[in-house]
Amino acid sequence: MTLLQTKQKERNYITNNDHKQHENGIHGSEKTAEHMKQEEVTEISHTQKAILNYEGIKDHIHLRILGKQERGLYESANMTRIFLDFTIAYYVIMTDRTDDYMIPITEEILSTWAVNGCDIQKQAIHNSGELYEPEFMTLRWVMENKRNKLFELTEVPEDVMYILSNPSRINGSTCVLYPGVLEHIASLVAGSYYLLPSSIHEVIIVPASCSPKKPELDQMIREINETQLEAEDVLTDHAYYYDHTKNILRYSN
Repeated sequence: MTLLQTKQKERNYITNNDHKQHENGIHGSEKTAEHMKQEEVTEISHTQKAILNYEGIKDHIHLRILGKQERGLYESANMTRIFLDFTIAYYVIMTDRTDDYMIPITEEILSTWAVNGCDIQKQAIHNSGELYEPEFMTLRWVMENKRNKLFELTEVPEDVMYILSNPSRINGSTCVLYPGVLEHIASLVAGSYYLLPSSIHEVIIVPASCSPKKPELDQMIREINETQLEAEDVLTDHAYYYDHTKNILRYSN
């Protein structure tokens, strides 16, 4: 089961010491090891029970856009949705004694929850939007490490290129899915714009009024993918267009 595979960590509690050390108290270490192992099994059991309780776990449901490489490897049993040619994955963030980890939402979990997929998507967007608020920056602001929450901005300096991401700069491309983000960007850049998938961690916004032609944009994206990114960080290889008059993101012509 994915949950067990995610949580199970190999630990080596007892070293191979000589017979004298064994006689002098290694049994105590064995008991400690057994106790720690039991704690982990108990924790896994608790996590299993927790994740099957939708009302108790729903505030921990999130989503992200998968990279091009990961799309081909992602398990078909996991919950996904398609938006344009983006593949959206859904998961639960759980916390153990040391760190946070992600558990993919599987068809098995979905059947246990008995909740409509649209409701899960709305919950995931709401949670991710609150935890990973979108940030919008000019290139100069990026160099100066100046942070700006998108929805607190009413205007931005005129520029040829902007960056959309989140405070962690991890899976920041997911911000394009949040309600009101694309519309608010259009109000800041005064019209339609191109969206360049520069990586899974951020996207580049280029106002249509000062944008190169689409073939040049696509070439720029391919060069970034080939020369500046690890394979797992590549999102897609072409530009998108946000039409502010129709309030829609589409493939660019």
